[in-house]
Amino acid sequence: MKKNLLLFILAWLTGFAFAGDLVKLNVKDPTLVKQYFKSNRINVNYSSDKFVIVTTTEQIVADSKLLKKNAWGAGENYFILWTNPESKTDYLAKIGQYIEILDQSDNYLIVQVNDENVTNLFPSVHGGLVKINNSVIRLADQKLGKLNSPREIDPFITNLMSQVQVSNIQSSVQHLQD
Repeated sequence: MKKNLLLFILAWLTGFAFAGDLVKLNVKDPTLVKQYFKSNRINVNYSSDKFVIVTTTEQIVADSKLLKKNAWGAGENYFILWTNPESKTDYLAKIGQYIEILDQSDNYLIVQVNDENVTNLFPSVHGGLVKINNSVIRLADQKLGKLNSPREIDPFITNLMSQVQVSNIQSSVQHLQD
């Protein structure tokens, strides 16, 4: 009994820790995106050069849109469906019954899909189906620095380069084009 109660409390706390509102923040200045990643008030779930999708328990006002209040419930899945403006109407006719549109533009749809309807989704364009996970993404470490260039010229490479004749390369390329 104690074990079941402890598991229930742990599951409830875990659910509470990840509960929050799903918000889309429009990106006008790419340098500000780093601030979103450093903030303790929000969890970044998706990032692109157009917008950032975050989970937060606080209200964010500046150039944002609330996508879903109390997101990440059981059976809720969120996707970005990239589309072409020309084919968007036909695409929506095929998948519209399976999705709830949270936000859209000419080039994308942000949708909620229940577990039983996830298999009915398909991309409109190549690589155009992106799942938004309930996990925090982080920026890559920038500690790698610059690669050091060689300080001296390698005589073997210099010898190989001197053997290359431009006319042979041009004739080969011309042959391939014809």
